[in-house]
Amino acid sequence: EHNGSIFHCQLVLPLPKYLVVFGFGNWDTSTEETFLSAEVSVSPEIKPQRIGMLSSAARCLVWQEEWRRDLMAAANAKAERGGHGILSLILNGQVGDDEVYTLTA
Repeated sequence: EHNGSIFHCQLVLPLPKYLVVFGFGNWDTSTEETFLSAEVSVSPEIKPQRIGMLSSAARCLVWQEEWRRDLMAAANAKAERGGHGILSLILNGQVGDDEVYTLTA
C-alpha cells in the first residue's frame, strides 16, 4: 500500500528473527540525501521500531537484532488473535514525479 511518502506491507506474526528488504528500481532520479527509513509496528499504541534504511548507496537492508520488549509483547498478543504487523518504508528526500514504487515482504 502506498500512502504519499509512506509505503506499507503486512508482516506475519510472531515477529521474525531477521528481515531482508531490497530496494530495486531506478534510484537515478533521487538525490544523494534521499533515503527510505524502515520501521516495524504492531499497534498504534506502541512506538514503531526502526530497523534501518535504504538509499541509492545501500539498496539492501538485513536486520537481525533484538526486538524491543514492548513491541515483542504486543506482537505476541496480536499473533494469538490472528493479527499482523506492519513494515513501513518512509521516504525522506526528493524523487522524480514519475516514479512508481512497489513494496513486498
